[in-house]
Amino acid sequence: MDDWRDKVHRAIERVTEQYDNIGRMTGIPVLGIIVSPEMEENAVNEWRIQSNTISGYRFEEIDVLELTTDEVEGLGVDHIVNMIENPMPGANPESELGNIWINAILDKIFELCSKYNETEKLVIYLTRLGALFPASTPRALVQSMIERRDTLSIPIILFIPGSLTEPRAYKFLNSVEEFMYRGDLI
Repeated sequence: MDDWRDKVHRAIERVTEQYDNIGRMTGIPVLGIIVSPEMEENAVNEWRIQSNTISGYRFEEIDVLELTTDEVEGLGVDHIVNMIENPMPGANPESELGNIWINAILDKIFELCSKYNETEKLVIYLTRLGALFPASTPRALVQSMIERRDTLSIPIILFIPGSLTEPRAYKFLNSVEEFMYRGDLI
C-alpha cells in the first residue's frame, strides 16, 4: 500500500474507532496527516472516498486555499503588496497576514461546529494548508486552536504537505521544520 494511502486508512480508522480520544493525551483533538506535497491531492481524494462510505459521521472540508484567497481579495492585493513592501515601523506584515488567515480558518471551524446537531459525529478536515506559506504554518494554526481549545471538542484533521522527520516533527512543504507537541501526527 502507498504510504499516503496507508496514512489515510489509519486516520479513518482512528476517527471511527477512537473518535472521542483523538488528541486526548495532548489536550487538543487534532490529527495531522503528513503527506508529500505531490501526493496531497491524491490523499485528500482518498479521504473523501473512504469517508463517504462511513455512516453516522459528517465530514466537513475546509479548503484553506479558498479561505486565504477570499481574505486576500477582501483586503486587496495591492494593499497587501504595499504593506509588505513599505511596512510601518515595528510591523510584520507577513505575520499579520498569517494571523488574519488563521482567524478566518478558526471562524470557519467554529461556524461548522455551531451548526453541529449531534445526530452524526462531526469531523472537520482541512486541506491545501500549503496556502499558509510563508505567512504562517500548521503549527501556528494548532497553537491558535490550543488557545481556544475549551470550545473544540470534535476532531480536526489537518492534511499537512511535507515530510515526517521524527515521530512528532515534520518539514512543512519540505522546507520549514516544525514540532507538533499538541495533537497527533500520522
